[in-house]
Amino acid sequence: MCECPLMYSEVIRRARKPHKCCECGTAIAEGEQYQVASGKWDGRFDTFCTCLACVAIRSKAIEGLDSHDCCDLPCFTQLFDYISCGLPDTAALVADMKSRFTSTVEADRD
Repeated sequence: MCECPLMYSEVIRRARKPHKCCECGTAIAEGEQYQVASGKWDGRFDTFCTCLACVAIRSKAIEGLDSHDCCDLPCFTQLFDYISCGLPDTAALVADMKSRFTSTVEADRD
C-alpha cells in the first residue's frame, strides 16, 4: 500500500559537501546542483538527494501522467524499477539509467 507524504518540500540546491544520488548512486560533488526532497511519510521525516540527471529522467517518466495520486509516481530510490516495468516510451530512459548505474559501479571498483 502506498502512503502519500503528510508534508513535502522539493528544492534545487548547490552542494556544500558531497552527497550521493538516491536513484543512481552517482556522487554529487561539492558545488554541483542537485534536488533535495523532504517530507513526512508514515509518521517519520526523510530527505532524498537526487542528481539533476535523475531528476530529468523522473520528469520525463511521469510526463503526461494525469493522475494526482502519489501512488502512481515513482518512489524515491525506485526510479530505475519504475521505468523498467514496461512503461511506454521509456526505453531511452532505461538505457540512460543503466549507463549511470554502470559508471557508478565501475567507479566504486576503483
